[in-house]
Amino acid sequence: MIAAVRDPSSATSKSLAKLPVGPGSTLITVLFDASSETSIKNAINTLTSLFPIKTVNVVIAAAGIVEFEGTVLQTSIQGTRDQYNTNLIGNLALFQNIFPLLKTSEDGALPKFVTISSTVGSIGDMENWPMNATAYGMSKVALNWLTKKIHIENKGLIAFSVHPGYVFISLPNIF
Repeated sequence: MIAAVRDPSSATSKSLAKLPVGPGSTLITVLFDASSETSIKNAINTLTSLFPIKTVNVVIAAAGIVEFEGTVLQTSIQGTRDQYNTNLIGNLALFQNIFPLLKTSEDGALPKFVTISSTVGSIGDMENWPMNATAYGMSKVALNWLTKKIHIENKGLIAFSVHPGYVFISLPNIF
C-alpha cells in the first residue's frame, strides 16, 4: 500500500503507520504534492527506484483543495488557476506519470484510476447545491471530464470519479 502525502512528517501522515495492512504488505509513505509536476515525478521515481514496485493495480487520486468560496463575480482568477492546478492538472500529471505502472497491473484484474469528485462538480445538480465554490466546482467538472476521457482512451483500464459522501454543515437555506 502506498500513501502519497503532502507532509510525511505531520502527525496525520505518521498515524497512517497504525493502519492494518494485509499479510505480506507494507505501507510506503511518499512525499506527493499534486500542485507540482516535479513532486509527482519524484514520487513515482522514489517508488520505482527505492522499492521493488513494478506495477500498481489501483490509484485513488484524492488530492484536492478548496481555497476560496465566492460567487462568479467574487472568484479570484489566480485562485481559480491554483485550484485547477491541484484539482485537475495534478490528476492529469499523476495519471500520465503512473500509467506505465498501471498498464502492467497484475492478478488478472483491470487497473483502476479513481478520482475524487464532488457534488459541487455536477452541472445537472447545481441548483441543489447552491455553494459559492465557483473555482472548486469548475475544477471538479473538468476533473470529471478528464476521468471519463481517461476511461474511454484506455480500454485496458477502468477510470471513474466518486463523490466521497455528503458533509452536512450548517449553511442556512440548504438543508
